[in-house]
Amino acid sequence: MLKEYDKGYVTFLNELKDKIIDSQQKAVISVNKELLMLYWNIGNLILNKQGEGVLEDLIVDELSEDLKIAFPNMQGFSERNLRCMRKFAEAYKDEEFAKEVASKISWSHNIILMDEIDDYDKRVYYINKIIENSWGKTTLIKEIEIENSEEESLNDTDEKENYKEDIDEADVNEEQDSKIDNNDVIESKPIVENVEKTDSELKELWEEKDNHIDEMILKQDISIELIKDKYMLDFLTFLEEATEKDLQKQFENHVVEYFLEIHAGFSFVGSNFHIEVEKEDYYVGLLFYNLDIRCYVNVELKIGKFRPEYLGKLSFYLSLIDDNLKKKEDKPSIGILICKDEEKLIVQYAFKDDVNSEEDKEYSLAQDIPKEFKPILPTVKKIGLGIKEKLKG
Repeated sequence: MLKEYDKGYVTFLNELKDKIIDSQQKAVISVNKELLMLYWNIGNLILNKQGEGVLEDLIVDELSEDLKIAFPNMQGFSERNLRCMRKFAEAYKDEEFAKEVASKISWSHNIILMDEIDDYDKRVYYINKIIENSWGKTTLIKEIEIENSEEESLNDTDEKENYKEDIDEADVNEEQDSKIDNNDVIESKPIVENVEKTDSELKELWEEKDNHIDEMILKQDISIELIKDKYMLDFLTFLEEATEKDLQKQFENHVVEYFLEIHAGFSFVGSNFHIEVEKEDYYVGLLFYNLDIRCYVNVELKIGKFRPEYLGKLSFYLSLIDDNLKKKEDKPSIGILICKDEEKLIVQYAFKDDVNSEEDKEYSLAQDIPKEFKPILPTVKKIGLGIKEKLKG
């Protein structure tokens, strides 16, 4: 083995592991930033609508309902979360600050800070602590509770001491007031108050130690806290589903283009064609009508390994089409199953056992085309090669 005679291999392997972990953590942080900036932008859009005179409740209620319909698999568009987005945009008006500071922790952590901490500087302090110590949500809440209880205890002690000092000072002041002459001028020193820092000032302070924090993030488990956050998981699931849908849509588009371009009598009827049977809804993948044969053609597309049960589903759809769409003058419907498994493409026809019989025959998969259709329909091989070319292009 290589590690037995190459002394530098172990060092090389460890460096490679570090690079892989480093890339994974950066990817998690990047996705979290995208999520929080999406929420920040939504929050600003809500604020803008409020600025136009629309009531917050009206905006949030309707927006939540419409976004849930548009993105049914995303849980992040609840009314409460939309209000949190508005609060987030209001709390962090500077986009760069929201992007480079608040987005370093999870959305759930940000919600806790917005709910529990009113002071801007204090929030930044806790963001720093979350990153340094990889605090989970429970730990963060406990730390805030501990600090609040300590402050309350100190305030109670200070109030008692101040009360005693006020009484003592009152007696002294009475004596001094009697000695002050009306012509005396009392100089008062200006009181310097602790002015709250602006967004840009806080951003500058953060940037001074930004490089140090970035290095620290990669060494800590903050990326684990980010990936565990339910809003991040929700967002990642949506991205994964969106990617799959995009791939499926591209696949569909190429297949439709292929059948329309080969000039074999195919006319496109629709994608996910709706058929209602006894108040049940069914959706046929790609539905064509072949003008030369005078029959419907159902093309079903699958991504992944071929499964025998695909035939059963295709046969069921073909029977639905025959029972609900087929006219007396039409021939029995034809099915085409196209299964894309990585670089491999499997194509199968589905015909009725006897296409000329008026009896109700079963559908079965076949490589060969009945002789009466051979001059019209493309072969399985031709379909496979043609669609592969489309996918490459």
